[in-house]
Amino acid sequence: MEEQPKEIPAEQPEITPEPIIEGPVAWEDTIIHDRYDDVYLHIQPGTLAATQTQGNAVHFRDAEGFEVQVESVSARIFRMRYTPPLFEEADFSYALTEQEGVGPAPELSEATDHWKLQLGELQLQINRSQGLCEVKANDGTVLLADAAPYRARRYILNGIEEVRVQHKMPANGQYYGLGDKSGPFQLNGCAYENWNTDAYAYGPESDPLYKTIPFYLVVQEGRSYGIFLDNSYRSFFDFGQSEEGIVRFGAKGGTLSYYFIYGDTPEAVVTQYTQLTGLPELPPLWALGFHQCRWSYYPEARVREVCREFRERRIPCDAIYLDIDYMDGFRCFTWNQDYFPQPTQMIKDLKADGFQTVVMIDPGLKADPNYPVFQDGMERDYFCRRTNGELFLGPVWPQDCVFPEFTRPEVRAWWGRQYRELYKENDIAGFWNDMNEPAVFKVRRLTFPDEVQHHYDGHPTDHRKTHNIYGMQMARATYEGLRQLKPEKRPFVITRATFSGGQRYSFAWTGDNIASWEHLRIANTQNVRMCISGFSLTGSDIGGFVDQPEPELLIRWLQLGIFHPLFRVHSMGNNEDGASEINEDLVHELEAQDRMDQEPWAFGPETEALAKAAIELRYSLLPYLYTLCYELAKTGRPVLKPTFFADPTDAALLADDYNFLFGDQLLAAPVQEAGRSAQSTYLPKGQWYPFQDNQLLTGQQAHNYPVTLGSVPLFVRAGSVIPRYPIVQSTADLPGAEWYLDIYWLKGSAESRVFEDSGEGYAYRSGWYVHRTLNLEGQSSQLEIGQKTKGQGTSPHAQCVVTIYGLPFTATSVSVDGRPQKYNIQKNKSLQLRLSSDFKTLLIR
Repeated sequence: MEEQPKEIPAEQPEITPEPIIEGPVAWEDTIIHDRYDDVYLHIQPGTLAATQTQGNAVHFRDAEGFEVQVESVSARIFRMRYTPPLFEEADFSYALTEQEGVGPAPELSEATDHWKLQLGELQLQINRSQGLCEVKANDGTVLLADAAPYRARRYILNGIEEVRVQHKMPANGQYYGLGDKSGPFQLNGCAYENWNTDAYAYGPESDPLYKTIPFYLVVQEGRSYGIFLDNSYRSFFDFGQSEEGIVRFGAKGGTLSYYFIYGDTPEAVVTQYTQLTGLPELPPLWALGFHQCRWSYYPEARVREVCREFRERRIPCDAIYLDIDYMDGFRCFTWNQDYFPQPTQMIKDLKADGFQTVVMIDPGLKADPNYPVFQDGMERDYFCRRTNGELFLGPVWPQDCVFPEFTRPEVRAWWGRQYRELYKENDIAGFWNDMNEPAVFKVRRLTFPDEVQHHYDGHPTDHRKTHNIYGMQMARATYEGLRQLKPEKRPFVITRATFSGGQRYSFAWTGDNIASWEHLRIANTQNVRMCISGFSLTGSDIGGFVDQPEPELLIRWLQLGIFHPLFRVHSMGNNEDGASEINEDLVHELEAQDRMDQEPWAFGPETEALAKAAIELRYSLLPYLYTLCYELAKTGRPVLKPTFFADPTDAALLADDYNFLFGDQLLAAPVQEAGRSAQSTYLPKGQWYPFQDNQLLTGQQAHNYPVTLGSVPLFVRAGSVIPRYPIVQSTADLPGAEWYLDIYWLKGSAESRVFEDSGEGYAYRSGWYVHRTLNLEGQSSQLEIGQKTKGQGTSPHAQCVVTIYGLPFTATSVSVDGRPQKYNIQKNKSLQLRLSSDFKTLLIR
């Protein structure tokens, strides 16, 4: 053994400390011996050599095992899927329906430096070098071209955390969509992120918001296509903001899989996308009536008072909502017995007066050992856990909460059963799934940590992949549970957070907006954007959730809401913050001073009369809206559409973010600025009428007109037959003995359709409905309307009041089914008559 020195030598070898370098670094930028927070490799396809055709898909691979897959879904839809070497992820999607199509088998041909694929109406060229793709229509027109190869980042510590593609952005391409966004309606020059977020009091520049709908629409010189990124990780889209002329999109993990959807028109693209991700269900008729909501209506006496006021003031209303205060200490599926001692009787009484009751249910369940829902879920191990198996607890309204693991089928079934008492015994009509981004208080990230584990229907993963589909799967669990509990009823569910495909399960609303004119404009573009992103059953919090609107703003918002499928006033009252726990004592103190009411009568008689008129117009248009919802459920055609859907070649319409189409036959131009006394509306090609007016207007030009606070500017396409109902206090009063058909003369031919059934249940699927087709043939001195009906149902109305607008001649005879018919001329020069609803031919000369 060597003897140790008694003293340390004065000179020691110098040790150079490792440099501290923060953040991840690319592999090519690293220095030997240095250490980094993380290091990533860029992964791109190499030279593609091998090919393999399997059914409707072709697989291309390079020498390292990188795979590019092209899958034919239909004659107009294909999927691109990029899989890096040694990366495994199940080909599973919550967004798609089980009926995803199988397209024509690809016809593959080979050239020196590329392959060509014929896929129905599309041609693809895949370059051998790095798999660059170009898409053409069969006439040779280039629709889409890669600007750079697919690229991924694989990190040493965290694996693949970014995948993306880049496409060339033509100068004349116009981009739309992405669902729940509050920025400019046209996406050109914008960049957005998708990560479902509790975005309380968001603004026009806030992003991300509550929903992830990674679909966009491109209109280019009259041609249209769409891109759907089927990836549930945090995703991003950049439409030329970072680099002019380049569209980038991708996600923070997973496989990059996107669908290319081609159509003759923008509507054809949206319809195909909606069919791909799933058609919504036909809603019950009452769901399309007016709904009144606030945070919160309680106790029972206050709920009854509000409903009584609606009936005494003769303001139509179909639903009253109960926010979280109806619960016992914010415990979902319970009642606060102090506020609602006899909920079943209250709901029964309200229903007898034409009111359906809708209540809130959140995903966060109070961690309380004396709470039966918590006890049962714990015993079954149905709540989300961390990587180490520890239960995840997050603060929401009841403080510490657990959260159901909705990506397990058995948990979804269990969740659905929790509605039994509320839905079957209390007879609650609908459920409002809130806070399901999922939202968590206190922490800056507003949600679960990434490490929370999820089953993902047999494909285990963490919260990075699951976050954006959590709210969708909650709504699914609710919807499927209601279907099981009352198979004879159409479920009514609304959700705040969702993902593409969520339209199969629920309505949606646009979250915690603000009572401002800016937010009125946002509500307009947001809902049209949702509709062309596959989610037509939407609406906003009318009047604004945060703050109290001035009377004029409330009226204008109600007038806009006439056309949104979800027609609901909602406000936060005196609650301080929609994204943190409640100071109940302060709320009660403020409520005693001023309840911040937002009912139609809360702003005085003049505002009440105008609000009533707006709501009555909505009820009048219910048969038209219900028919649009039937066509949506059958085909995926959106309820609201940008005006350029009428003519994608019209540059003025491509830039129009103010007006919108309500179906094919109505164009709405609701006033969206304070103090406006006049307005100008540019109409699409063809001929149009102001609603219930004889003045024939020519399209492709602007029309100026005065407006008052009561004006709801609305234009009707010539040749249309618009059905209307008489004014009722709720849809429970329908059908009435008579209804109305407003007919707008056109020189030429046109077709209109009206669908009616019981408004509830599924008998319509067995043929119990009346579906009318009304064919108009107009000439300079004659107008003929022919009616054909389908379905086993009988007409719900004995009589029909027909009003003819715009006749260019003086009528001398009117006959119905060959027999003379009495008629009269109204003060506004329109012709009106009453006849049987089952008429076959109406002839006017």
